[in-house]
Formats: sequence, structure tokens, C-alpha cells
Amino acid sequence: IKTIIEKPNFADILLDRVSKVLFAKHQDLLEAALLGKDEPKLNELLMDESIKVLDEEHFVSDLKKLTARYLESAKNIIRSKSDLSSEQKSFWLRRINELQLDFRAGKFVTIDEELEKLL
Repeated sequence: IKTIIEKPNFADILLDRVSKVLFAKHQDLLEAALLGKDEPKLNELLMDESIKVLDEEHFVSDLKKLTARYLESAKNIIRSKSDLSSEQKSFWLRRINELQLDFRAGKFVTIDEELEKLL
């Protein structure tokens, strides 16, 4: 998020390649950064020297890592859901596996809206 604040042109890279759901815990900060809002928490991010501003190569690399972690986490969540039948779990696990295969093939993936709701 700090990189997007410092390098607004990177917002397009983010929006073109990943679903904003990957930033679920920081959705409010991401939205504020994308809209250029003056938000106190964004100012805190800017002042925090431990958070680095990334170049494009590292930014894209981090987006890929975030996507990989999200997909793996999604599989674990689906496996542990007690309100899904085994058929439903099987369906969603296959869907996540398809997304992982696409991702490993170098494609950026979009998370299904229905899958987002389950997670």
C-alpha cells in the first residue's frame, strides 16, 4: 500500500493483476490509497521507515507471493468448513487448484465472487 501511495502509477499494476480481496484486512487503507484520500493511517504508513517502497519488479513479485498465500489459505479454509458438503468442498478445492495452475503458468488470477463469500 505504501508503494501505491508513493508511486500511484503502480495502482494500475495492482488492479490489472490481482483481486482487491487479497487486501481484505487492509481494504479501507487500499481504497484510501487508490482514491488519494488524506487518511491518518496512510500518513502513518508513509512515516514508517520499516515499510519499504518497492520498485516494479519487487512489487509484482510481492503481488505474486500474496496471491500464492491467499490461494493456499483458501484451500485450508474450504477444507475446514463444516457447513459445506463433501461435494461442495470437492468443487471448490478443484476450482482453487485450477486457479493455482493458472497462477503457476504465469497468469494472474481473479478470485470468484462466490469463493470470496465462502472465505
